[in-house]
Order: sequence, then C-alpha cells, then structure tokens
Amino acid sequence: MLLAASTRMSMPIRSRTSASLIENLRQVKGKGLTPFLREQEARYRCPTYGGVICIHDGICYDCYIKQHPA
Repeated sequence: MLLAASTRMSMPIRSRTSASLIENLRQVKGKGLTPFLREQEARYRCPTYGGVICIHDGICYDCYIKQHPA
C-alpha cells in the first residue's frame, strides 16, 4: 500500500523531470549513497562545459544550452 501511494506521488515529478524518486531510492538501497551520487553527478554533467544540467528544464546554466542527461 505504501509503495503504491509513493508511486502515485512520484508520477507528477517524473512527468516534469527525467527523475523517478522510487527508482532513485531503489538504487540508493542497492548500491549505496556514494556510488549513486557519483553516477548522478556524471549523468547530469554538461559534456560541453562541465556544468550541472538542471533536471527540471535540461539546461546547463554554465553554457545555457539544453542538454539531455545520459
């Protein structure tokens, strides 16, 4: 029941971003926090300028180019 409610709660977030809160929590539980954060940092790093890609709009605010996370 709790998982179903959590899944419904994460649906609006997933529709606005590429992030899934439930999937992220599963990965943290399976891999540990530090490896998860390293993967996310690499995924959301701008390949052109090295800035962080915003998960909400996909823009790197170092170069202002819309990027797509890996």
